[in-house]
Amino acid sequence: MGLFCETGVEGGFSLFLREFYGMFDMAFPLQKLSVTRRYKNPWITRELLNQGAFVRELYRLSRSDNALIDRYKLVKQHTCNIVNAKKNFINNFISNSNNKSRAVWKCIGQNITLKKRVTIPDVIFDKNKKQVTDSSEKANSFNDFFINSVRELADGFPIPVCESLVLHGKVNNNTMFLTPVTPAEVVDTIQRVSKKRSCGLDGIPCNILVHIADDLSIPLTYLINMSFECGYFPSELKTALVTPVYKG
Repeated sequence: MGLFCETGVEGGFSLFLREFYGMFDMAFPLQKLSVTRRYKNPWITRELLNQGAFVRELYRLSRSDNALIDRYKLVKQHTCNIVNAKKNFINNFISNSNNKSRAVWKCIGQNITLKKRVTIPDVIFDKNKKQVTDSSEKANSFNDFFINSVRELADGFPIPVCESLVLHGKVNNNTMFLTPVTPAEVVDTIQRVSKKRSCGLDGIPCNILVHIADDLSIPLTYLINMSFECGYFPSELKTALVTPVYKG
């Protein structure tokens, strides 16, 4: 790998990412999948659907033929079958879950909580009361609002005595020491990452990184130690995926 011939942090990290993305794309190529839309209630089986259609047809006929009324009442057991099917589905879902507390609350939320319909305004106004319609300007306006709000609140807080001494006193810039990391430390850090399938800005699932921690440890150790020596942090690691959530 030409990575170990690099002496600059920026160039070395960019080379590492290019090679890593190339191997990742070869191992996990994008594929087009056709997804069949599932019924919104997973406990409703095909048998229950057919039974429901039969009950509705029988009800229609019973309205004109009194001889079918008793039979229709008997077939109304279909409703009880749906209730039992739902009960069994929820019990199995909770029993087979690794986190039973979370599974219980998920079932409660799906069956009780009413989802509120959130209406997002098409037009917003910046701090100067100027109308903003462009999507990028909207994002910047939200960003400026939250940043400036925190600063305005922080400016109103009194500075504690201990912090005041630190801010106005003499600071020794040579008190921070970084020892070189080892591959074992890198592996241990990666192993602590959540093993979920969620991805970050790079599109790499977390569980994949955990499985290849040993393979990543050597190049990452080299890059981290080079970053310590140069006192430089790669610019590609200074980005973050931020999803604004509108709350009405």
